[in-house]
Amino acid sequence: MLNRIKGQVAVFIAGFCFSLIGIFIKKIGTDIPIMSLTFVRVFIGLLFLAVTVPFLDKTIFHPNRKDLKDYAIIGFLMAVNFVLINAAFLYAPVSNVNLINTMYVVFTFLFSYIFLKEAFTRKMIMAAALGFIGLSFIHPFQNEYMLGNMLSLSNAIVFGLILVYLRREEKHHSLAVTFWFMLFTAIFLLPFPFLYGLGSWQAHIPALLGLGILSTGLSYLLLDYGLEFITADLASLIIMLTTPLLAIFFAVWLLGETLHFSMVIGGVMLLIAGLILEFHVKSARHRIRH
Repeated sequence: MLNRIKGQVAVFIAGFCFSLIGIFIKKIGTDIPIMSLTFVRVFIGLLFLAVTVPFLDKTIFHPNRKDLKDYAIIGFLMAVNFVLINAAFLYAPVSNVNLINTMYVVFTFLFSYIFLKEAFTRKMIMAAALGFIGLSFIHPFQNEYMLGNMLSLSNAIVFGLILVYLRREEKHHSLAVTFWFMLFTAIFLLPFPFLYGLGSWQAHIPALLGLGILSTGLSYLLLDYGLEFITADLASLIIMLTTPLLAIFFAVWLLGETLHFSMVIGGVMLLIAGLILEFHVKSARHRIRH
């Protein structure tokens, strides 16, 4: 029981750390080119993991060579994922980005059916439809934030692909595996600081450290730690709820963002759709195993 609580608390704190990404990006703005900023974020997170993980997982520097190809593929997808989500925060409000990003649950369901041939139920189809209806209430194609909204939606698609690929290859989160994912992500992003420069990074050291340590290194460390004590399904539920809700709270409080009624309705629909899909996908897998 105590371990389960420890796992839930760790994942909740990870969700809190993830919810601050948009705040840090907004504070930095365009002073650092977004591609370079993404590298810096990942590199700082990687350094944090390189320092902390060896104390928790002695296998970190002894990967299975057969897994390196998968680590590289996931690293590439994560690089795309980080670029899309970071850029989305530049061109759309934090609230928009976080709510639209919850569509990853819907896309994970769709990709699981397409690529993994997983079964689905009528309720799961209705939940996916509810997600798209909720998305329409946010009007992602019809306002001045269309570019940021589209980047966030694209990120949801890519993140859905990452989750399905991990499931197909039966790759499980662990501290050592996450380190190698992050290492390959940093390698793919390495050229961009040389191409675009680092801008006025000296003026944003606190935000860069917050983005790299809190919202990248520490968040993944806590998530992996929590997964040692609770199921991936429960962790996904906690992250799906805490991250957007806390992000919206901080955006309203710290950035002065406002929420329109249609966005609230759409956001509620998206979260309900995500909850239904998470619950029914978990139940379907449980029936398959037994």
